[in-house]
Amino acid sequence: MVTGLGLVTPVGNDVDSTWQALLAGRSGAAPITKFDASNQQVRFACEVKGFDPLQYIDRKEAKRYDLFAQLALAAAHQAITQAGLEGHFPAAERTGTRTPRRHPRPARRTVSTDCRTRRNAERREPAGRVGCDHRGRV
Repeated sequence: MVTGLGLVTPVGNDVDSTWQALLAGRSGAAPITKFDASNQQVRFACEVKGFDPLQYIDRKEAKRYDLFAQLALAAAHQAITQAGLEGHFPAAERTGTRTPRRHPRPARRTVSTDCRTRRNAERREPAGRVGCDHRGRV
């Protein structure tokens, strides 16, 4: 169990900035920037703004991950850091995560833990399953 919190939201890219924006009543809604919305009825959305994945992963990895996975990695890193667990993990076979897959297109690559490399590194996990279970099985 991670006893920390990590947030990457339309009103802030960390826990403190998100909390301050919520207390101030700021909205995350703004004009859509991720695609051309000029021919859409609605032209605003709550997109994450100013997010830099290079704060959490290197450039090569950032190119491989979809945005939703980058956001998840950033929030997880923040939670781990806040919990004081950075560099103090249990054995990889006892560590994992589950993430629901609600992305509209196939992901280029999913987030994974080191235990995946223990057996059959070429194996692909089913959609939504990331890493290994509590028994260290991939």
